[in-house]
Amino acid sequence: MKSHYIFIISIVAFFSLLSCDSQTEETINSEDNNAEKLTFEERKERHITGSLSMDATEKYNTEIFKDKLNDDEFEDAIITVNRLDFAKKKALNLKNKKQIEEMGYIGDYNYFIFYDGKLDKFSVPVPVPSSPINKLKVKFENLSSEKYKDLTIEYRILNASFKNYYSIYGDVLQEIFQVKIFDHLNESKPEAYFLEYDKGSICNVKNIMVYEGKITNYPNKIEDVYEFEPEIAKTNKLFKRWFYNPKFMKYMTEDPELMKN
Repeated sequence: MKSHYIFIISIVAFFSLLSCDSQTEETINSEDNNAEKLTFEERKERHITGSLSMDATEKYNTEIFKDKLNDDEFEDAIITVNRLDFAKKKALNLKNKKQIEEMGYIGDYNYFIFYDGKLDKFSVPVPVPSSPINKLKVKFENLSSEKYKDLTIEYRILNASFKNYYSIYGDVLQEIFQVKIFDHLNESKPEAYFLEYDKGSICNVKNIMVYEGKITNYPNKIEDVYEFEPEIAKTNKLFKRWFYNPKFMKYMTEDPELMKN
């Protein structure tokens, strides 16, 4: 299982980098000839099924999360798409069906779409390689400004969970940080981390402090790692401090020991 785990994490890292660079280079303008006759919900569904080339019979789940994601007066939205049913059907005729099922159907079956309220546009669906057994967890947090929010998305891969951070530059949503939340569930030494934010080191964007955490509801044995929701408490041990570098539009790490000087 460990070899499969390492392989999958490598693949996920590759696709994450790939999707970050290209996710908003292409947007689909909803202002077609019939757009004014359709409701937002109808436009959303047409955009999802068309962009992902879905079969008319496919069952999928969507959720909408609304907030201001940039410095204008318009409300924006994040739309998540979960294709668990498609993942299961795709695995039916594969020789390694059982293995795929045990690993949680990991692949490009969770997506999110950025809707720009000012431009009235939907972005292309952005894949988040992960297990579709767990839907994407969307949260909005004040990192860049107190006037608007930044996007965070949590997702599951095997016995681990990760969190991606996104900010808008112009009308483009870009990934700026990725961090592990927990790992190695059902193993001898599970990992867990607790996140806090502090004043930015070199600009107004807040630092991200990652503390070692402790899972307070850890059972003797976890029957299903995808169903288990860890409750993580903060410890006093700072694992890493990350600061935002506007030159590279990414978070970079600082050695906690150097911060003491």
